[in-house]
Amino acid sequence: MSSVMYAYRYFWQIFPTQLVPSIVFYCLSNRHIPNWLWWLAGIPRLLPRNNRLRAYFKNMEMNLEVDVGRFQIIKFTIVLFLSCHTVGCVYYFLARLMSFKNNTWVGQFELSMGGVFDRSQSPWWEHYLATLYRGWIGLAPNSYRCSTLCP
Repeated sequence: MSSVMYAYRYFWQIFPTQLVPSIVFYCLSNRHIPNWLWWLAGIPRLLPRNNRLRAYFKNMEMNLEVDVGRFQIIKFTIVLFLSCHTVGCVYYFLARLMSFKNNTWVGQFELSMGGVFDRSQSPWWEHYLATLYRGWIGLAPNSYRCSTLCP
């Protein structure tokens, strides 16, 4: 089979599940769009990616040339990062539902960080790092009392 045929099949496999929701997501991305539309646009992208990652892990576990110990460390790191990402995104979505008021974790984070983090002027990557931080706090054991950033 030629490389053009592979590209053609790959395009039609990826286009309906990832590119179309992404186009809708970016065309409609402003603050006045309902929150359910953000999540609805992300679900078709999440499911195939999750299935591909699971199939890749299953395939690599059956490969005899792979060092199992090293692979388990990589797998654990990826699962930990994705868990922090998911929990942080849920918390960010809930704060967005409440319009980022001062009683949400984003408002408290902005107040506690002083002039370092400003919700309206910070770039997207600072928001994402704050979301990962909140996800890590959500997953970490709460046996110790932490700052005002904890729920």
